[in-house]
Amino acid sequence: MEKSLQLADGRCWGIRACEETLQWADEFGRIMGMGTCDGIPDAVLSLQRVEPASGGKPRPWWRPAAGYPGKGWRVRISPGLELWSHPEVKETIGGLGDYSDRESILYQMRFSLYPLYEETVLRGGLPVHAALLEHEGRGILLAGRSEVGKSTACRRVPMPWKPHGDDMALIVRDASGRYHAHALPTWSVLRSGQQDRTWNVGRSVPVAGIFFLVQAETDQTFYPGGGAASVMLDSASMMVFRSVNSVPDPIDGSPLRRNVYTNAASMVSAVPCFILRLSLTGRFWEKIEEVLEKGDSPFLRGSKSA
Repeated sequence: MEKSLQLADGRCWGIRACEETLQWADEFGRIMGMGTCDGIPDAVLSLQRVEPASGGKPRPWWRPAAGYPGKGWRVRISPGLELWSHPEVKETIGGLGDYSDRESILYQMRFSLYPLYEETVLRGGLPVHAALLEHEGRGILLAGRSEVGKSTACRRVPMPWKPHGDDMALIVRDASGRYHAHALPTWSVLRSGQQDRTWNVGRSVPVAGIFFLVQAETDQTFYPGGGAASVMLDSASMMVFRSVNSVPDPIDGSPLRRNVYTNAASMVSAVPCFILRLSLTGRFWEKIEEVLEKGDSPFLRGSKSA
């Protein structure tokens, strides 16, 4: 059985469950707002239940069965989850440890998104540690470290602003080179007890601006320069990758690391990026609206303040 997620770059990402992993997949699909796959997904995470080896033998637990290549596999090991990939196999094998407590299962779900992140980067996009807001059909990303104010900003914006996610987003690039953002679940909210929360991850909005948050006494936006913006966007993406790091295959030492920075630099050249000094009481969204009203003018590209 497969559930799917259609992305704005035209790719379809699916998960396939067996009888032992069906309940896990159903809950994951509910949280992500996934539907039933009508066709063949471009990429599949195939979920299989694994048990720790007996006799104290070390991991990994899963082994390629009949019909799979015997050698050439790459395995990423995270708590309760193994991700096996092979250049000759279209699907990624997700070996799930048999956990029953919800917190451990939620961590498995969070780690299981790594193949989606990797595929997105290889196609020119990025996962980012950022809130996603929508204003008049345009997507606004508020990027920054934890506790900088992303969630608070989402709660404060008035209509017609719409918050779609307050923690992470997936930015994909379509065939024309335009960027679109999908909101991703806030896993800490689910772990805190809000078990009924869902995110419509398949819904996307075109990215009109990226704002890097800094706490301040007054609201202000200013242009940091393309080089600085590239570094900040790279950092916002690496926060996501490090949250799903694997012991034998850390992202910092992998070939994918260079792609992350290259994609960040390309994105900065195509999407307006600003630093947003954010106060606790001001009307920061009006500062964003002022920037958006300038559009893609040369002034917006080279302005040092707004």
